[in-house]
Amino acid sequence: MFNLRGHGTVSRWERLYHEGGLDTLKAKPKGRPKMMKPSPPATPPKAKADDTRTREQLLDEIDYLRAEVDYLKKRKALALAQKATAQKKRG
Repeated sequence: MFNLRGHGTVSRWERLYHEGGLDTLKAKPKGRPKMMKPSPPATPPKAKADDTRTREQLLDEIDYLRAEVDYLKKRKALALAQKATAQKKRG
């Protein structure tokens, strides 16, 4: 009468209805879900923290960063010098 193709269709509907109610029998959207919109880039939290720091704190940070850069430059120069002396000894 209703031209149902499968034998278990009605029994599956009945089971779903008993498990989850009428909402489980509603049609679900088909196809691929839509792409999410890209979120706006987050502002770094440090930007707000810089506004509240004193001049002395900022100058101390500059001194620390300069010392760190100098240390890294010196370390790189020493590594290159060691590599050069090792090559001289070999050749």
